[in-house]
Amino acid sequence: MIDSKKSDQQWFKALMLQIYNCLTAIIISLRQIFIPVIITGITGIWLTMRQKVWCFPVGLINVSLSMVIFYEQHLYADAIQQIM
Repeated sequence: MIDSKKSDQQWFKALMLQIYNCLTAIIISLRQIFIPVIITGITGIWLTMRQKVWCFPVGLINVSLSMVIFYEQHLYADAIQQIM
């Protein structure tokens, strides 16, 4: 019984280490521009829900950064859509 518990704990520890390694790899692979896009997107939505005037400039920053990302990924139609 004790060996079974130890085995379960080791299995869980190995699983958590694997999940941590995957998440770390994903975060490292994110380019520096993605983080501000995510932050400005969430902030813009939050400001819009609160009906604050600052939602407009934050939204413009988000759209501009999104346009850069789409252009760099050769998604030209989506990049043009961000302008309109």
